[in-house]
Amino acid sequence: MNRWTKRWAQLGCGALVAAMLLAGCQNAGETTDRSDVTSSESGSQTSETSQSSETSGNPADAESSEVLERPEEEFYDCAEHTDSYHTIILDLIGYVGSDAYNEWVDSIAGEDAYGRVDEGVTVAAFIDYFNVPQDEFTQLVQSRATDERLQDLGMTREEYLEEYGYTDGQIAALYSGNQSQINEAFCGDLAWYNGADGQLYSIYWLSDHSAADYEAAGIPAEEVTTILDKATEMGGDYAKLAEKASAAASEYTA
Repeated sequence: MNRWTKRWAQLGCGALVAAMLLAGCQNAGETTDRSDVTSSESGSQTSETSQSSETSGNPADAESSEVLERPEEEFYDCAEHTDSYHTIILDLIGYVGSDAYNEWVDSIAGEDAYGRVDEGVTVAAFIDYFNVPQDEFTQLVQSRATDERLQDLGMTREEYLEEYGYTDGQIAALYSGNQSQINEAFCGDLAWYNGADGQLYSIYWLSDHSAADYEAAGIPAEEVTTILDKATEMGGDYAKLAEKASAAASEYTA
C-alpha cells in the first residue's frame, strides 16, 4: 500500500537522473523537502503511477532506469482514494512546466484534519487547474501501454492501466465534471462508495462518526467491518483510526 510521495518524488536532479519517480500523497511526518524539478528533466522522463515499479522493480523499466530504495520512513498514504488519484506523473509535470506545477502545489499545500498532507493535490484538481485537454491527458498517461510492453509483462491493457496508469473509465470520470463518478472510479482500499449519494465513506469518516451516522449514510454493516479489518491489518495510523471507530462500529454491527 505504501507508495512514493509527491515531495519525495521531487528530490532533485540527481535522483531524477537515476530513476523515474512518482508525485503523490505525502506522509504527515515525512521530513524530506521538495526540490524543484526542471522542465527538461520532467519532459524527458516518464513515470508509472504505482509503487510496484519502484519497490519491486518493474521489468518494463529495467532497461531505462535503476530502482531506488524506498525510504525507511512510514508513509501515511490517503487510503480513501486509489494511489493514482493523488499521483501526478512526470509526463504531466513536464506538460505544464515544473515552475507552474510547484507554484500550484504550494498554493494548496497543507495538512487536513486526519494528518494527510497535501490531500488537495489530485489528478482531478490538476486537470481542472491547468485545463489539460482529454486527448492530451490520455496520450500522456497511456502512451506506455504498448503491445510489446503488455506482452513482456503478460498483462492485458486494462490490467496495465489499472496498475500503472489510468483506465479509460477513470479518464472518462475525470472529464465528466461529476464528482460522484470520480469518487466511484477512484475509491480506495479503505473506503466504500455509496451510489445513492455519490459519496465515499472511508476509515477517516468512520473514525469520527457515530453508529447513527453510519445508519443514516446507509453503509452496509459488512462494509464497515471490512474497512476496519483492513485498516487494523495495515497497522500504523490506519490501525489507530480503526481503533477510534471500533465503538461505533461494534454498536452498528451488533
